[in-house]
Amino acid sequence: MSLSVLPTPTQALLLRACLAEDASALEAWRAWRVAQDFDRIDRASQRLIPLLQHNLARQGVAADDPDVGRYRGLHRLAWYENRTASARAASVLAAFAAAGIPALVLKGAAFADLHYPAGGVRPMGDSDLLVPAALAPAAIRMLLERGLRPHPERTEARLLAYDLPRRHGWEFRDPDGRGIDLHWRLLAVSADAALDAAFWSAARPLRIHGVDTLTLCDAHHLVHVCVHALCPGPVDSCHWVADAAMILRRAAPGGFDWAEVLATARRHRLEAFLAPVLRHLADGFGLPV
Repeated sequence: MSLSVLPTPTQALLLRACLAEDASALEAWRAWRVAQDFDRIDRASQRLIPLLQHNLARQGVAADDPDVGRYRGLHRLAWYENRTASARAASVLAAFAAAGIPALVLKGAAFADLHYPAGGVRPMGDSDLLVPAALAPAAIRMLLERGLRPHPERTEARLLAYDLPRRHGWEFRDPDGRGIDLHWRLLAVSADAALDAAFWSAARPLRIHGVDTLTLCDAHHLVHVCVHALCPGPVDSCHWVADAAMILRRAAPGGFDWAEVLATARRHRLEAFLAPVLRHLADGFGLPV
């Protein structure tokens, strides 16, 4: 299996500028500025700009550089939007907890606090929450009662009778268009209940906007990122590289648990999904795979 979504050559330059920890970051940044008209930047690349700004500051690039000033503006916007999204997710998590529905926080909502070096460096977008499949009907009803609507639109009856058995999750949006992605299975490519049970059993604590909850362990975060990289989307066609890099660099004390990644892949037949992604991370970006 080959990767469905790879960074473009221009996006790869930007990623190297964001991730390199030596002077090669500046070389990549200068090459990217030549290749990319900032006024025509694609949405996926724009979401990397806060991380770029953070890395350039580490490399000593002056804050009065005209481009860096624009980057800082996008960083501030991401920080504000992340705070708003965190508050929205925390409200839902608190309601779930009060109703006895456990939840795991996924993707950007967890990465922004756990794996990235500063607030706003990793834009969140929507908040992704995983609930046990048996409690998904109750979670869906709670979101509907709170005024969130399925997107694309669905009746409650169709969601519960048709989509719940066939899909791994569904997006819900409030009247302002802000979203909660509710998942009842972690991976779209697997309906293996034992796989989700393994994710739940290894979950680690997380605190979101003052609410205590759970998220995946580092090894399972990487599995999720690698499998998700094979699912084309309108925005995240390159952000998964940065997510994987940050998970590996900021792993819990004691080092990254590669044994758990391998065991999960073998036990649940995910090797064909993980192998090409990990190979690209190692060969294309020199990550310690």
